[in-house]
Amino acid sequence: MRIKILFYLLLGGSLTLPTLADSTVADKPTITSEGARVLIAEAEAKARSLHRAVNIAVVDNGGNLLAFERMDGAFLAGVDLCQGKARTAFRFEEPTAKIEAAIHDGRYALITAGAVEMQGGIPVLHDGKIIGAIGVSGADSSTDVPIAESAVMDAAP
Repeated sequence: MRIKILFYLLLGGSLTLPTLADSTVADKPTITSEGARVLIAEAEAKARSLHRAVNIAVVDNGGNLLAFERMDGAFLAGVDLCQGKARTAFRFEEPTAKIEAAIHDGRYALITAGAVEMQGGIPVLHDGKIIGAIGVSGADSSTDVPIAESAVMDAAP
């Protein structure tokens, strides 16, 4: 099979791959890299106003890392935690504070869900649809949450 593909490529031929019809493909809005940079800047500004150094991650509508910032002096473990918080907020479609609260209220099975069950992750909405999420880590929940919430509120049009 490899030889056949190589033969087509060498001869300048093209392989035609099957495509799906438009009716079978979802049109799913996502946050742009520019939008992610705005969220990062807003979160960083809020963190500075609180005299905190944090890690900030923004994921797109697939939960993939789109932007990241580690402020000088930010807690090293927060690098992974902020990304996990953002992915968790996206996947569960709610702030990670709700997931942490559910565990404290006895929903222990959530611990096995592959999520970061810590406050600081917030979904990002546009026209009522989740287009990504932001995660903040490095301070404590009383600071991580307001930084993430402020970024989302201040970046909203």
